[in-house]
Amino acid sequence: MIDDEEIASLTDDELAPLSNLVNLKHLDLGGHFEITDDGLDCLQMMPALESLSLEKMHITDEVL
Repeated sequence: MIDDEEIASLTDDELAPLSNLVNLKHLDLGGHFEITDDGLDCLQMMPALESLSLEKMHITDEVL
């Protein structure tokens, strides 16, 4: 199990392995994480993803 402190410090490199979860339907990344536009590229490899929360993220409109 991942605790709140680990999630709060999630980085681009740590996000990349989530792309292996090809059956994942919902992902909530909302918060003040250290994820950038580049880190979100891996989400394109998740064909089943239906909903994604990016609330309070430090990303630009270009990534969407």
